[in-house]
This record gives sequence, C-alpha cells and structure tokens, in this order.
Amino acid sequence: LVDRFGLLPAATRNLFRITALRLKTEALGIQRIDASNAGGFIEFDPKPAIDPGRLVQLLESEPERYSLDRQQRLRFREDLSDYEYRFEFVEQLINRLSEHE
Repeated sequence: LVDRFGLLPAATRNLFRITALRLKTEALGIQRIDASNAGGFIEFDPKPAIDPGRLVQLLESEPERYSLDRQQRLRFREDLSDYEYRFEFVEQLINRLSEHE
C-alpha cells in the first residue's frame, strides 16, 4: 500500500491494527475489548482458547492492575489516556494471554 499510495494516514493504520487485533481475538475466544482512558476489560466467550493457568498467573502477578469481574471478564486498570500506548497495552495483553509455553 505504501508503494502505491504513500504513507498511510493514522486513521488507516489504526484500522489495520484494529482488524489484526479482531482476527487474533476471535481465534482466542474473546468477544469484546473495551479500553478507555482509565483502563477497561476483556470479555471472553464461555469457552475461550486461552490457557487458564496463564490467566491465573497474570492475576496473581499484578493484582493491582488485573482482576476478574464476573467469570468471563478480565478487568484492567491502567492510565491509557495516550492513544498509542492504549493500542500497545491491549496488543501486549492479548499476546501475554495467547502465548504458548
């Protein structure tokens, strides 16, 4: 695309990032991600393709940042007022949940 149209505008780059995240999260059994300035949550399908041990490890290692809200919702608290950092935070969180050891 860059060869054909030049550098992409921020809105187009964000669209590609959101689409890539959506494809990855669908495969993991994640229904919804909501991230705002003060944090947000990830809502899982009834049977997500995520290792429960990895989720427990995340909750135990950073209890001030992560908590379970209902059975299928992982809540996170973080200053995400910077839009770029918000993307990075969510992408890293999804990667942490999806890693295979």
